[in-house]
Amino acid sequence: MEIRQATAEDAQAIHDLHTRSVRTICSGVYPSEIIDGWLEGRSPDGYTGIARGEMYLIEMDDQIAAWSHVRATGLVALFVDPDYTGQGLGRRLMEHADRLVQSFGNQITTIGATFNAVGFYEKFGFVETGRDTIQKGNVSVPMVHMMRE
Repeated sequence: MEIRQATAEDAQAIHDLHTRSVRTICSGVYPSEIIDGWLEGRSPDGYTGIARGEMYLIEMDDQIAAWSHVRATGLVALFVDPDYTGQGLGRRLMEHADRLVQSFGNQITTIGATFNAVGFYEKFGFVETGRDTIQKGNVSVPMVHMMRE
């Protein structure tokens, strides 16, 4: 279960996992109108972090089971396929993101989390500092600002 850098050939599978994860995992905390608007117009071409070498993934059973988007300054996104939650993949990608960001001389100190991800980030020492919305597609998605020292 290695973490590898994503390639252009992974874009469709990353897109499919992202869509499936949002539709399945986020459906318990967001209404369908928000989820539909969030995903509207998304395509595999939108994962520009792949070309910049900022996206990483874990494969299981010959498919992408989890992915992350990490910049030198922090974590942009982390998604796990609903069939693979609870198996430590998110933890592995978060630990990888921490190490990678530290290699650039930075720390991941803030996260914008969806409601369903708050508990996950709390396990890494993040605490809620406020709530806001972020524009995704054509809707404002409520999210939680989190910080760690």
